[in-house]
Amino acid sequence: MGAGGEIHNLWTHVTRAASPQWFRGRLDVEQQAHALHTWEPLVVPGLLQTEEYARGLVDCDLAGSCGGRFEPRGFPGGDR
Repeated sequence: MGAGGEIHNLWTHVTRAASPQWFRGRLDVEQQAHALHTWEPLVVPGLLQTEEYARGLVDCDLAGSCGGRFEPRGFPGGDR
């Protein structure tokens, strides 16, 4: 992009400043990592979600009340 690494440097500072204190140690570990793995036992990862599943995740509150309050503008995986 011709920015000479400035965007990367700014991103590092913005990410660190916006992160809670308890999470900043993980940022240091991530910078040194060769690979990152996550385990989500209760939620399907975003790219594997269907539109109906994603809508259900964001449209229901913690008490289980689902009211059709969420209308997405577009669904990234919709053309699969």
